Amino acid sequence: MQTNNQKIVLSKNIYSIIAIKRALSQYVDLVYFNLNEDENNIIVNIECKNNEQDLNKIIKDINNSIIEEDVRCGIEIETKEIREMIYNKAINSSNGGIK
Repeated sequence: MQTNNQKIVLSKNIYSIIAIKRALSQYVDLVYFNLNEDENNIIVNIECKNNEQDLNKIIKDINNSIIEEDVRCGIEIETKEIREMIYNKAINSSNGGIK
């Protein structure tokens, strides 16, 4: 018999809380989440909304989504300066070069 509750323990040194929350938000229609933390980890308690669901598969999908979102967050940080430069250039161009 499959359990309806599980938890994922994620290292704060590896994953950002923003990436975790973004990834979890994709699954709120399938499961309930409760977030906790200790000194080194973010603990995600997960409960299925429907006993028919395969919680193990959902957790695998969540783990993949967390990695994807963490990569996106890293790219956002890495490209922030260039995106701001492009934005400012576009604004200045649309204002006739007025700064």
